[in-house]
Amino acid sequence: MNSKSLRSLFPLLVAAGVAIVLTLSILSPSGAQDEGKTKVVFIAGKVSHPSGQHEFNAGSIILARALNEQSGLPIDVKVVHNGWPEDESIFDGAKAVVIYSDGNAAHPTNGHEVKMQSLADAGVGIMFMHYAVETSAGEPGERFQKWIGGQYEGGFSVNPHWTATGEPKADHPISRGVPSLTANDEWYYNMRFPQPKTAVDIFGDTPTREKINRYIHWTPEGEKALGTKQTMMWAVERPDGGAASDSRADTGIATGRSKISVDWFSTASSGSRAWKFPSRE
Repeated sequence: MNSKSLRSLFPLLVAAGVAIVLTLSILSPSGAQDEGKTKVVFIAGKVSHPSGQHEFNAGSIILARALNEQSGLPIDVKVVHNGWPEDESIFDGAKAVVIYSDGNAAHPTNGHEVKMQSLADAGVGIMFMHYAVETSAGEPGERFQKWIGGQYEGGFSVNPHWTATGEPKADHPISRGVPSLTANDEWYYNMRFPQPKTAVDIFGDTPTREKINRYIHWTPEGEKALGTKQTMMWAVERPDGGAASDSRADTGIATGRSKISVDWFSTASSGSRAWKFPSRE
């Protein structure tokens, strides 16, 4: 993701984070942190790309600062660098967990699925950003679909670089205060959703040959989907009482507890509520 794209998408990312955080603090006031702040844990993946690409650590720091120092909200974001925390006590009292990392074999949750599920069962918000929305078909994919409502599935989904333009769903709380969006980025599409689809589309656009400037991991399914409007961002209310969202640009999200958790996310940038979205290289 380049800096220009980041500037375009930043309000959505901050909005999503706030939604998870504030809603969960409202729904579970007994779990409030020091000074009444709501605790959020960011897990930044290990370095895997050249400088300037997939900056998981730097990106997490920037988003954490936006929430901690600029949002004006009672939020306390803790950042864990280079993968899964060695001391899982950092999750104690957390209302949301945000993971910005590589996916598949390098995903931080690998080997920690039981802990992640326990957090989801407890109503903790879960947000996966960028490549972190990718996992394989079968059991891993089913977990992601339960946690965040969908996934990027290798061999089925595609991740070309193209320019997407549109406005977030007007009547959804996640979209409040978030302006129209145009960004040339690595927008995932043809995502794998459970059937029937449980996600609410928040943002979408139609990929065409004219809009695509780089093809990556192209598939027959991606070819067939050209000319068809795609879900670019979504939000989900989980059956366990949680909510979730995902993203295809250099981002991706899932939240827990209630749809309001997603709704409140936008508050950081707009005084409103939330959002969701995915992408990778």
